[in-house]
Amino acid sequence: MKKSLAIVVVLAMAVSANASVNTTFEEVLPTPGTVPTGYRVWNMMTDVDSDWTNARLDLILTSGTLYQDVNGDDLRPNPTWFGLAPTLEWDTFLTVPGGYPNIVGVADDPPYMGDTSITASWFDSVVGTAGVYKIAQITLSTDAAGTVSGKVYDVDTQGDGVLLAPGWYVDGGAFVPEPATLVLLAIGGIGALLRKRR
Repeated sequence: MKKSLAIVVVLAMAVSANASVNTTFEEVLPTPGTVPTGYRVWNMMTDVDSDWTNARLDLILTSGTLYQDVNGDDLRPNPTWFGLAPTLEWDTFLTVPGGYPNIVGVADDPPYMGDTSITASWFDSVVGTAGVYKIAQITLSTDAAGTVSGKVYDVDTQGDGVLLAPGWYVDGGAFVPEPATLVLLAIGGIGALLRKRR
């Protein structure tokens, strides 16, 4: 049993130590009353060790919807329009580390973003640096549920990419880490603490 636990701990630590890309979903807590009623706003953030190059996202909702503002499209809106169309700020969109107005290339034919799904690969041609970047904003209805998968790439991971880690799914309009991945990471953390004690 100890040998099996040790192998799992080592694998969990190796996965987190070797990943040059880490992607999370962070809830945006806007001023009350500014977000359309019944929606929650999330930023897809990526932390890369080198130049971010591209990403793939497949989000399929089995219930609920994505917020698509009538004044927006599938790319990051120009902030100068927020005064005239305040809800445009909470539109669902894809972006790149340079943000607006950098042009994002999208590899899938439209409609790659609909009321209940995002199926897209997007990229930029700007040479960047390591850092933490917003690469998408996703606004979900509070009853949204579904699956999320994808990969994020930087110069170091070209060809393989890094899966969204830990695995995610959508429930109650929120991005939720997959329970099995959380358990594996917790075991890795406990192993690291026990190792430091000795």
